[in-house]
Amino acid sequence: AEVFAEKRREFEQRVSQVQRLVQQRKGELDRIQGDSMRQVQVALNKIISEIAIEKGYILILRRNMTVLASNNLDITDRVLGTLNKSLASVKVAEPAK
Repeated sequence: AEVFAEKRREFEQRVSQVQRLVQQRKGELDRIQGDSMRQVQVALNKIISEIAIEKGYILILRRNMTVLASNNLDITDRVLGTLNKSLASVKVAEPAK
């Protein structure tokens, strides 16, 4: 019984260590994803601002924020096309080992 209890404690400690490692790695991946998304968002904001200035727009809304809008006001394709040219890739930090 004593040997079993010791083995059980060792196993529980190992499980706890693995759970901590998983949480650390998940946190690191979440941070990396957030950094990558910020790069994309900064680029998007710049592109949208440039288009707004060029077209004289004073308000730009996300499509899911509008109830009704004319298709000729939709700049999504232009924004995405410009984004793909200006930000062909996003630098992603390698997770710590």
